[in-house]
Amino acid sequence: MGIENIRWWQWPFIGLFLGCCLWFVNSGPAEPVNDTTVEQRGLEQAILHPPRGPDHVPVVKNLVIYPVVESPSTHAKVIVIRFDKLVPKPGGGPTEFTYEHCWAHTPVPYSPYVLQPVFEATDTDLVRQFQAKRASPDYLPPGIWKRYAAKPTDGVMSICRKVYGTDTADGETLLKVTNRALVKDAVRLRAGQAIYVPWPPQSGKTVLDWLNDAKAQFPWVSYRFAWWAVPRNCMLLWIGGTFLVVGVIWPVVNESLMRVGLGPQRKPRERRVSLASSKSSPSPEPAVAAGMTEDDEAKLRALEESLEASLKAGATAEPAVEEEEEEAPVAVVALSNKPADPAPALSTGATELDVEFGGEFYPVVKSYHPHVSETPADGAKTSTGTPDDPTVAGPRP
Repeated sequence: MGIENIRWWQWPFIGLFLGCCLWFVNSGPAEPVNDTTVEQRGLEQAILHPPRGPDHVPVVKNLVIYPVVESPSTHAKVIVIRFDKLVPKPGGGPTEFTYEHCWAHTPVPYSPYVLQPVFEATDTDLVRQFQAKRASPDYLPPGIWKRYAAKPTDGVMSICRKVYGTDTADGETLLKVTNRALVKDAVRLRAGQAIYVPWPPQSGKTVLDWLNDAKAQFPWVSYRFAWWAVPRNCMLLWIGGTFLVVGVIWPVVNESLMRVGLGPQRKPRERRVSLASSKSSPSPEPAVAAGMTEDDEAKLRALEESLEASLKAGATAEPAVEEEEEEAPVAVVALSNKPADPAPALSTGATELDVEFGGEFYPVVKSYHPHVSETPADGAKTSTGTPDDPTVAGPRP
């Protein structure tokens, strides 16, 4: 079955089926969720690093943020990030770099590290701008909700209760990630020590919110959100797009090309008659002519005349009688088990025949038939013969 034999109404079903297959294949995460090439701390350092050299080569490019997915191993919600990172070129000089494809996954809710960008000696303008922002009393690093002035008697549990209103495991984890001084409970805090408080865990902040804060403070930070990977958008994109292209646009183009003679032509289909819709009806009787035509009457008269002529000729002529030859009666010989009659005497005066009987199935008479030869001087004839002569019989010499 060629593509030209597919009807226009069949193409939408084909497009719908192909769209479902493509949506199923592309609905998974872009990179392995259980594996990563860059940890969270290295990710934030690379993003906050200013461009390198006089050409302002970005350290991170093609940064793509994917929607929230569930990790198959931990069943925790994570966000996958893909980007290209500037790394030293293998075997190259100190000023030769290349980009390496990397990916990472960040937890939800997101707890950032308090990091500062590392400037180069030539980035005097950027250093001046950053120092001016940091000197402000209202300055907060990206992803930080507020500051808390610690007391010597405070611990991670008391700080979590004071800043979030309740002590939870997620709140303690966020505080420990952001503040390294809270990792060990035995460490006593200084009075007035600044504790950075990240967003509350119930707010559901993600790395996307941290990137928005970093982008507002550092102009070189840029990213893209993978809107096509959102489950609803992915379904509409693949199913709807494939249905529109394969099921709507392609049939119109295909029919137009076949009508103008481009491409293979569709073969006409044989019309199928359904017996279910047909009803039986009596067959019409053939029409019988009301009378004979002139041609029929002429043929009938000619036939009658020929029949009369043949009858007259048969009445006058005598039929030839073939004489049958009478066959001579065949004498029937009666078979008997009595001995056969003796052979008649020969005219030669012989009184007795030398008879010999033989045969394979029944007895046959074999006679000795003499032949007449020249007589001696007395004038008497003698006879000689052979046993195989069937005409003359006589005594053996």
